[in-house]
Amino acid sequence: MDFFFSTDSPLIRFLGRLADLITLNLLFILTSLPIFTIGASLTALHYVSLKLVRKEEGYIARSYFKSFKENFLQSTIIWIFFLILFAILGVNLYFYLFVKKVVGGVPFILTLIITFLVLLMFQMVFPMQSHFENTILNTLKNSAIIAIGSLPKVILMIFLSVLPVVLLYNFGFRIFPLIALFGVSAPVYLSASLYHPIMMKFDGYTEDTNPDDISDPETEDSDPQENVLKDKESAPEDK
Repeated sequence: MDFFFSTDSPLIRFLGRLADLITLNLLFILTSLPIFTIGASLTALHYVSLKLVRKEEGYIARSYFKSFKENFLQSTIIWIFFLILFAILGVNLYFYLFVKKVVGGVPFILTLIITFLVLLMFQMVFPMQSHFENTILNTLKNSAIIAIGSLPKVILMIFLSVLPVVLLYNFGFRIFPLIALFGVSAPVYLSASLYHPIMMKFDGYTEDTNPDDISDPETEDSDPQENVLKDKESAPEDK
């Protein structure tokens, strides 16, 4: 029995992770209520989720609001940019499907391709914003490059993102409590597990690197100019 209920047992770790995800989900809902703040909320959610994947747990709420505040302006601009893009693409797709009722042709196929590329970029842009210090333009560009270069993983991330919506549509209020507790945080956490190796490569690590060594500073002989992406510096957090 001591094995199951010791503080380092798999059961206790699992329950602790569930509690972290519930906290993150509620924080995301709370900070996303004005709608226009969803970009900053997604950035903070990815920031903390990657820390959880890397076993760099600190205070969940403190880490969340730290990232929310630091990335608010850029994340909000990026969010509004994508809202406009999705609105334009959505109107175009609605026109072809329900007004013109034409499934095919160069304009329709081109709209589908652009929509798919925007979805790919959208999946990576907030993880990139949460982890790297860069201009908005470079963040968008790097997100597109990484998304296309990691296509299978990003497609799986899209699937994870839409899965709660599909489940809610099919099962309604029967699954609503589960969605309210894990509907956003669980897909983002699983997505962070997928893009974690990608971030490690840009941080100068490999998949064989010990996770306990990830937060160590760079060696003195490394040249900062060689890094394409600059990792954001974060102040040490109390454990």
